Amino acid sequence: MKTPTQNSKTGNPRALRGGARVLTVVLAVTLLNVFSAGCSDNGGGGGIVTDPCIEFSASVIAAPGAVVALNGADSSCNLMVVEVVVTQVDDLFGASFVVRYPSDLASFGTASGLGSVLASDGAAVEVLAEETVAGEVTIGLTRLATTGVNVGAPSLLARLSFIRRAVEEGSGSLGFTSASLLDSSDPPQQIPGIVWTGGTVRVTVN
Repeated sequence: MKTPTQNSKTGNPRALRGGARVLTVVLAVTLLNVFSAGCSDNGGGGGIVTDPCIEFSASVIAAPGAVVALNGADSSCNLMVVEVVVTQVDDLFGASFVVRYPSDLASFGTASGLGSVLASDGAAVEVLAEETVAGEVTIGLTRLATTGVNVGAPSLLARLSFIRRAVEEGSGSLGFTSASLLDSSDPPQQIPGIVWTGGTVRVTVN
């Protein structure tokens, strides 16, 4: 006499054991994936890894009869924007200066006269930038007009951008050499008594 086959309510013991093994394998694979994802997020258990960031810190604030470098609002971890700002100068027609910066931390991007006080009356502004030596950029700005402008409150002269290249922490100075503000004389003459001040470039890793 044949043994009655078990009905669907109790289930086949062999099928149940097979299903349990499949469930165990699925759970093991899921746990392994979760663990692996956790390790990749925190660098394999060494803490959360973040990208390095470049930043600029001004040495001084804007002051009368001075040109200072200030941190630009468009700066990010990979892009450092430096705004060259001038305060209380009469008959400003142009500028010429060399920017020295730590080339191991950043590379020079662009120089722009967009929004410059030199264009405050609608005049066009010509901007020249040349890096002949790593870490030294010669900048020239001039109004395409016949007269200069009088500057009162702190005003943008030029905007410079630098691209982060360092991946480790470091710092260095950004400063000006061979710097002159020029008036509208023919030929333009250097405006005396102007103080130029830079700041510090830092790359940090948090």
